[in-house]
Amino acid sequence: MRPNRQPIEKCWPYLTDVRLILVRPMTRWYFSLVLIFSLSSCQSTYRDPYSYTEHGQKYCSKHCVPFVTRRMFEPGGDRVILVHYGEERCAECSERFPNEIGPRYARRRTSFYNEPSTVAYCPICEAAFQKCVAGSPCESDVANR
Repeated sequence: MRPNRQPIEKCWPYLTDVRLILVRPMTRWYFSLVLIFSLSSCQSTYRDPYSYTEHGQKYCSKHCVPFVTRRMFEPGGDRVILVHYGEERCAECSERFPNEIGPRYARRRTSFYNEPSTVAYCPICEAAFQKCVAGSPCESDVANR
């Protein structure tokens, strides 16, 4: 240190404050950046393996055809449907053709199926499922769809 020189803190006491002011916005900026990135990654990581979306249209992954949308009916209120195919063949057909309409929906309004809904399904999966369950005990349940 040269003679006649004082430490910087004595000459300019506000210099310490300036350093703190520069550090605080940097910390806020860093915190804001981390918060933005963490909130932007809150999207679901689940991807449906049986369908994909391209150009705003949903497609069947198995047949590569666009889904058909149809108005159907589902149970209204707080009704819960438990599905158990007693026949092994019906369960296998449902697994082989995953984009069929499914037992939750019916084409006609009934006292049980009374809530209108829009359903998207693969027409090829639905036709193959109908053919697969033909002659089995679950065919009567499927015919109501």
